[in-house]
Amino acid sequence: GIREVHDRRNGLMAEDGRLTTALTNPGIIDRLDSDIGDYLSPFGIELERRGNDTATLTVPAPDDGPVATLVVDVHEEGLVQTVGPLIRTYLRLSPPSVPPCRLRAVVRCVFVIDALEKIERFGSEQRSNCLGDQESMSARRMRRHVHMIVRNSMGSALCLDAEIVLPRYWRRTTEARESGREVPLTRAAMDAAAGEGGDSYPSMRLVEWGSDGEDRSDATPAPLRVDVSTRMCTVRCQPRIFRMFAGTQQRDCGDSRENTTAIPFANDCVRKMPAVVACIEKPGNLHRLLMLCQDYAHTTTGTILSRLLVVVPDEGRIDEFEGALDHFQRTVLGPAAAAEGDTPLPRPTFAVEADAVRAAASLAA
Repeated sequence: GIREVHDRRNGLMAEDGRLTTALTNPGIIDRLDSDIGDYLSPFGIELERRGNDTATLTVPAPDDGPVATLVVDVHEEGLVQTVGPLIRTYLRLSPPSVPPCRLRAVVRCVFVIDALEKIERFGSEQRSNCLGDQESMSARRMRRHVHMIVRNSMGSALCLDAEIVLPRYWRRTTEARESGREVPLTRAAMDAAAGEGGDSYPSMRLVEWGSDGEDRSDATPAPLRVDVSTRMCTVRCQPRIFRMFAGTQQRDCGDSRENTTAIPFANDCVRKMPAVVACIEKPGNLHRLLMLCQDYAHTTTGTILSRLLVVVPDEGRIDEFEGALDHFQRTVLGPAAAAEGDTPLPRPTFAVEADAVRAAASLAA
């Protein structure tokens, strides 16, 4: 079990099964500091701060096979940034007895990077230079995507057994796109891009497309697969992660059920729909919550919306949240849903923090 990783820019080396990563993002550092104090320190994860803006994260390397494997296929380059929150959810929902280093996350970039997609806007000299620089341009773009995964996971991706299958890029021989073909992005190009500056994450393995890391169909236990083709995919699959880990805990107690693909089903005839409280700072973030409630509406005989309390920052913004709800019902549910049976659509309750306890007690009654 000793896994050695060396980063040429930072001179980082893992010894005795421990991986170190130099961090310079204050937000990631603060969140990891909080998480380690809350629940990660028993697993040997440490953070040494050097001032407010720099720190060194130390994480044990896996000493055994994974307890669970999450495989995320990202089909569009612009959707890579949505993977970070999913990886954080994966870590937070895992059983408290499972070391994070035994949770495997595989992000497969199944899209193709076209570094010269806007070549018609380049000057003539720049066009000539870029034709010979396509791989390094693609590698720099991919390094930014890796950073976004780490940043949007609030550092959680650095605590897992994480692997990224690099995408292919479109290599042109002339300025015309038709002259190109798909070519796997190499680890050597990623290493070269790392030497140009910016944070590096040696604990995250980079695997070239077409190598052994591409296919995890024979992984044990069977992986949970997620296809990301829209911005909502990672949000809507979170119940599947919950169900997977619930199944893991049930098997530990002798329960043989292994279905990890269905959203948990709740029957209103047997179980009352729970009251749900969500704190949301921006009206734009309400859309994701409403989509998740809509997914559950298809798997239950009741509705979550009428049992949902949304706590907002201040009284003056409640109208903005009401407007966001109306927009969701018009654009997602459509006018037909609003007119069905002339019955008003269920709506959540909006309240400010000072009134939240009273409003929650009313919903729970």
